[in-house]
Amino acid sequence: MRAAGEGVGHPVDLVEGRVIAGKYRLERCIGQGAMGSVWGARHLGLDAPVALKFMSPDLIASAQAVSRFGREAVAAARLRSPHVVQILDHGVDQGEPFIAMEWLEGEDLGARLRRTGRLSLREAAVIVTQAAKALRVAQDEGVVHRDLKPSNIFLARVHGEEIVKLLDFGVAKLRPAGGVGAANATATGALLGTPNYMSPEQVRGSKQIDHRSDLWSLGIILYYAITGRMPFTGASVGDVLVRICTQPLEPPTCVAFDLPPAVDWFFQRACAREPEQRYQTATELAAAFVTLAEGRQAGAPEGAGPPVSIRGPERPPGAVPIPVYYVPMRVAAPQRGVPMAAMLLALLVVLILALVASKSFEQHVQQILNDI
Repeated sequence: MRAAGEGVGHPVDLVEGRVIAGKYRLERCIGQGAMGSVWGARHLGLDAPVALKFMSPDLIASAQAVSRFGREAVAAARLRSPHVVQILDHGVDQGEPFIAMEWLEGEDLGARLRRTGRLSLREAAVIVTQAAKALRVAQDEGVVHRDLKPSNIFLARVHGEEIVKLLDFGVAKLRPAGGVGAANATATGALLGTPNYMSPEQVRGSKQIDHRSDLWSLGIILYYAITGRMPFTGASVGDVLVRICTQPLEPPTCVAFDLPPAVDWFFQRACAREPEQRYQTATELAAAFVTLAEGRQAGAPEGAGPPVSIRGPERPPGAVPIPVYYVPMRVAAPQRGVPMAAMLLALLVVLILALVASKSFEQHVQQILNDI
């Protein structure tokens, strides 16, 4: 097998029917973007479906891009887990670097959320439990994904069951097989990944990134999955990055009022700005979320201090109150039984009456001045 970049020349067109490396026949393009394309293909010797990933022709001239492409194959192949996409082959064909992967049926989490909207806590717990198994193996093998996002969490249908598979290790950070340091370490200040899901230390371009950066990203994915809204947004990428590093995380219950209060405490720790204050392993994070999904009592984060109730007498019995320092002020919801349309109409009437009264008073004052 050739190393990444070896033998790379001028690529030829990818078309249906072309045979790659003498054994993979292209059948159809199933995805294409700025970084490359993915094709459905068939292994001629085994008569089995496979997925072939190719680099964009515009990137093949970049030694760094070719290196990252090869690193994706190496990182995923290092992880022996049913929850990581299986790498079958890697090489170059007529100047075209490719990665052969197992064929997956299903959809990624991003497509699922666009199709169905928010997930229930139990649905999210199933996904995070399986994703955490992959991240646990990655931690053991010294692999930091660095680009976890919904589109890289694939929900594959296998024999009637749904299996989570992590995809795209193209910007992964690897520990050398020897043990010390990081292979292909990123220079300080380099920004790799998808901005909305980056951890604060990743945004700062720290060379000390470890598996806890992936745990932050998984926490942001969970936040989005159960609330339907990203916690950090902005008019530009710069705005998003600044808010990740400086803005407090809005508690999920302030976004989705039907969530139980204990969810806020989970995210206070899962998305703590300092890595030392987060869950320290994927297993620990997943177990805490499963506790929430099953409706069991979750403990407060370490160092949170005594909880203070801010929800008043209507707080459900047994619900975990949130520390007052963590929850921002929010506008009270309308009282039950009062339609929103009626409230708006009443407000409009009050404004009109105030305007009329103000105009009448002004005319009255003017009349007095005229009389004088």
